[in-house]
Amino acid sequence: MKRGAVVSVDITLVASDASELACAGNTRPFGYDCAFRADGRPAAESGRGILVPCLTNERVGLFVPNLFAQPEIRQRVSAERARGLAFEAQERFTARCRVRVLGHAPELRTRFASSAPFGPAPGDLVVEPVVCTVER
Repeated sequence: MKRGAVVSVDITLVASDASELACAGNTRPFGYDCAFRADGRPAAESGRGILVPCLTNERVGLFVPNLFAQPEIRQRVSAERARGLAFEAQERFTARCRVRVLGHAPELRTRFASSAPFGPAPGDLVVEPVVCTVER
């Protein structure tokens, strides 16, 4: 995954991930922000977008800015939220994305649940979505 390359990735998600996934750090990799500062306090967004930590179906960790703003992903999350399902009843889905590789951001930490502490990221590659579709 060389910087600038456009590649395909399959990202595994559930609707609640839109409010649960977050990163923390004091830097702005490639102009994007984490939702939290390294000390865990909420960060002010600069306007370019928020990095979302996620895992591919192969369990590779990525940071994807504005992932839940992608139209098909946003629609899927909205539909799931309208159903009001508890986490255990939510259906896992795959977002098939074409992404542009931006580079690495090793200084960021992640959490995969809002009640969890921030910890080491499972990967540090930042990729920017070109287009995402949802596997139905």
